[in-house]
Amino acid sequence: MLAMYDALSFSIWRNMLRELGFDFREFVQRELEEGSLGEDGWNEASLLALFNREFVPHPYKVSFKFGFHDCERCVGILGADSAHQ
Repeated sequence: MLAMYDALSFSIWRNMLRELGFDFREFVQRELEEGSLGEDGWNEASLLALFNREFVPHPYKVSFKFGFHDCERCVGILGADSAHQ
């Protein structure tokens, strides 16, 4: 669940899943069975708490590339100039 690395992306993704009618409990159970989230310390209760928490992420003050936000990792790979192009 890459979207979990970024609050705004996660919020958009979670809202999309909700609008599409996904059952979060079933979704979380499947992700724990098929993915590596359990190895990363997540469990059903902690993931459901994240999915059910309502929050408003702060808007970004950085540029977008290909529809995605620049991040520190991308700047490290692409160079400092890439964040401002």
